[in-house]
Amino acid sequence: MLFYTIAYISEDIELIHVYAGYVVLGLILFRALWGLIGTKYARFNNFIYGKKAAFVYLKSLFTKKPKHYIGHNPIAGWMILALLITIFLVAWTGLHL
Repeated sequence: MLFYTIAYISEDIELIHVYAGYVVLGLILFRALWGLIGTKYARFNNFIYGKKAAFVYLKSLFTKKPKHYIGHNPIAGWMILALLITIFLVAWTGLHL
């Protein structure tokens, strides 16, 4: 988040903006790799659930006792993916190739 903020506020200072963007892209790529081969709890398959589990969890939020998850719930897992993909696309479209 720090380098994303630096890239955002340094848009007029091109060199800082570019290097901060490269750092963001590198961190996103590292996290994607770590999500595939990292430790048990860092892997995407540990917290990315299917659509059915996400809808069941959403329904349970409207009950008196919503389902509890250790770690990320199904909606949070999908939000993490959306965030990683969005920030990757922002960094990728700003590359100076």
